[in-house]
Amino acid sequence: MSTEERPPKRPRNDYGSSDASGPPALQRSTDYWFDDGNIILQVESTQFRLAKSVLAMHSSVFRDMFSLPLPQDEPLVDGCPVVILCGDRSEDWTHLLAAVFPLQLFRTRNPTLDQLSAILRLSKKYDIPLPRSDCVRRLKCEFPTTLAEHDQLDTGWMHIEIPGDLSITQALVHLVNLAREVGLFSILPLLLYDIIIAAEPGENDHDNPNVLHHALRKLSTADEIACLRFHVRLMQPYHQTPLKWIESVPCVECTAAPKCSVKIDLLLGLALNAPNALIHEFLTQWDSHDDWSSKVCEKCLIVAKAVHETARQKFWDRLPSFFELPEWEELRKMDFE
Repeated sequence: MSTEERPPKRPRNDYGSSDASGPPALQRSTDYWFDDGNIILQVESTQFRLAKSVLAMHSSVFRDMFSLPLPQDEPLVDGCPVVILCGDRSEDWTHLLAAVFPLQLFRTRNPTLDQLSAILRLSKKYDIPLPRSDCVRRLKCEFPTTLAEHDQLDTGWMHIEIPGDLSITQALVHLVNLAREVGLFSILPLLLYDIIIAAEPGENDHDNPNVLHHALRKLSTADEIACLRFHVRLMQPYHQTPLKWIESVPCVECTAAPKCSVKIDLLLGLALNAPNALIHEFLTQWDSHDDWSSKVCEKCLIVAKAVHETARQKFWDRLPSFFELPEWEELRKMDFE
């Protein structure tokens, strides 16, 4: 094609103007447009003017990119080359740059779910290890891989800030999909288990029996099926769960056999009449149930605690397999860090 026949380049939109039928007008980031920057990243309709040296210091992807010579006819904006990042969201880049250019020396607030998600996605795509390692650490603290670490968790979210308009189940589903996307597999077993717990109907949810079904629809088909199968397994006889300690009472050395037997029979009756409630007890520590210790004699208490703790550890060890995942150690090796 000759020069005369070559079609003209698509005209560049001016800042602040927009064709109603065309793409949005380009706009400069209000927070990340530095006058001494020498590269412009364009994400959707937002442009960020940054320093090549800072991007290269944090990201091997940009370091390799900047090592290549620019084409001679490369168009410039304010004397800077423009790199268009397709497939990214400008909001995600704003969250990432807030981590790269912090305004506070010591951060006192946990990152929001959106911030954490954005940083993990982009830090993986562009190989930016520093902010990624902090986000990975937070998720692994929130969803540990050992029972001892799990027992140290407090109630509620400790390392992530969840929006008030998002339910616990919705947040957990979001994190499962994020973990799959960024390759953080070791947090999946506890995440999926917590979805089952959070979606179990409570005292005020009798009119909404499909809580679990609605929660799982946002998961991948494989994770949805695994959760449903696990839920069926959880509705198994109590003696296949950590509550099997009930069978150990009265023990051989029981000093109050009639009394212990009657109280355990009452507890067993309550458990069998409310099978959904059993699910919440599988990983719960013994000391969280003050009423359990008061129902048996000292001899039975020693035996019951030992049976409960052994079964609880066994349940934890098998947790990944319930969701058709590899063992804990293998999951830790699979993590992208």
